[in-house]
Amino acid sequence: MINIVIVGYGGMGHYHSTRIKTLPGYRLCGIFDIDPERVRLAVGDGIRAYASKEEIASDGSVNAVLIATPNDTHGEYAEYFAAAGKHIICEKPASMTHEAFDAMAAAADRSGVKLAVHQNRRCDSDYLTAFSVIDGGKLGRVYRIDSRVMGANGIPGGWRKKKRRGGGMMLDWGVHLIDQICYAGFTAPKTVNCRYSHALGFEVDDGFELTMLFDASEEQKNRYFPEVEINLEVNTNAFIKLPRWTVFGEKGTLTLDDFETGGRMTVYMRTDELLLAEQRGNGLTKTMAARPESGVRSIAVENLASDYNRFYTAFRESVENNAELFVKPGEVGRVIRIMETAAASAKKGRTIKFKD
Repeated sequence: MINIVIVGYGGMGHYHSTRIKTLPGYRLCGIFDIDPERVRLAVGDGIRAYASKEEIASDGSVNAVLIATPNDTHGEYAEYFAAAGKHIICEKPASMTHEAFDAMAAAADRSGVKLAVHQNRRCDSDYLTAFSVIDGGKLGRVYRIDSRVMGANGIPGGWRKKKRRGGGMMLDWGVHLIDQICYAGFTAPKTVNCRYSHALGFEVDDGFELTMLFDASEEQKNRYFPEVEINLEVNTNAFIKLPRWTVFGEKGTLTLDDFETGGRMTVYMRTDELLLAEQRGNGLTKTMAARPESGVRSIAVENLASDYNRFYTAFRESVENNAELFVKPGEVGRVIRIMETAAASAKKGRTIKFKD
């Protein structure tokens, strides 16, 4: 049984509380928050409020904590509770630098506790669908993948707009998009080029465009070109959204509209019809003319089902049976290093090499 306390009862802490209450093998023991209003909310929700981190550490019935505090405090809480012998789930990003995360992981190792970071969007059904289509081969070898999340609500309020607290979209959403790409097998980009957006006027980025070039591994070369371009974009001021995924292959193109509804792929069909030049704009073109209807096939794509409890289940199995963590510390560190490289590229205004 995972007897857990949530440290930080803000938006994510409250979200985790609603999930944990439904999970077999979990018991929500209480929460801790330094904001009296959040404490009142928890008590109103029928949840015990611990008065201090020391009270949690001394409670022998508690064997785990979930840290959902501002990003700049993850390290201090993780190291404190690791020393107290509590297993740890930490919200993403685990830290703002890879050095800080290494210290967290080392503290967990010293105390023999599990440290799992909630990089949960490797369970998103749209992500699983995109790479399932690639693996299925109908697109032929893939040479470019575009992954976007777009909204029109700006940056959430409070600490998420403060640089020193770890705000900004790279640390909020970039961590997820990069983790998805790494989990798909693209772990070491050759080059990184990133541009941050500050269109909304905050000190933190309100979005970004990140391009990474990868060499396909030997195992990947039957599904990908030798060099693969992966473009990640976050935009919080987009009032018309582009597809969540666009995948370009030598024999077809895939688009997935959003997180839930799927999309379609249009694939190459051999045809004997002649390609005719057509008027496009103020000129004639064969290159941009419509492909004959006999030369393409459009196929509806439905999103795969996904186990959205997998992260929590794997954490419980790791604590109780020493099973492998779903999100391993080495994978977390890799994502943080890529984010640091992206930040350096944005600051320098140029493409830079990734140093593993």
